[in-house]
Amino acid sequence: DAQNDAFVRAEFPQFYELYRSFSREIYRADVARCLYLFKFGGVYVDLDVEPLRPLGAFLDDHGDCVLGAEPESHAQKRRGKPLMACNAIMASVPGHPFWLRMLEEIERRAGRPGSEPVAVTGPVALDAVFEQHGRALGVQISEPDTFFPLPDLDAQSLPLDERARKHFRSMRELELYPSASF
Repeated sequence: DAQNDAFVRAEFPQFYELYRSFSREIYRADVARCLYLFKFGGVYVDLDVEPLRPLGAFLDDHGDCVLGAEPESHAQKRRGKPLMACNAIMASVPGHPFWLRMLEEIERRAGRPGSEPVAVTGPVALDAVFEQHGRALGVQISEPDTFFPLPDLDAQSLPLDERARKHFRSMRELELYPSASF
């Protein structure tokens, strides 16, 4: 957290007030990941994502900016649609303009009463920016199975019946994932 704070203050002073305005660290972490990708490019991956194989070929085939996609059950719950951007894995070249659009959206959403990180700095905001600017900027969203072949099985609020939960638990236990999964 201290390194992120120093990074934002030194490299993006124009966003430092926004960065510090958030009440919880998760908001700041979401902002920082966008700023790191804008400054340095590369791949951002959450710590709870397990790699299954190298990403090089996938990234070579998907342009200068690619976003992961939420599992379909998450997308249906959050946005009522089958495909939704996810900020748990994202990649781009340095200086990609998508990240500035994302920061503009975060500024617009900041300070809304009762707003949670998912809506202000997380996947809901990211998906809205993709819908508004992504295609024009050459951004791509992966298919859900590419990075998230399993939904969050611990989230009891997801619209999964017991048969689906059993299926996904078996996939996880047997480590049987779709061939398109990375």
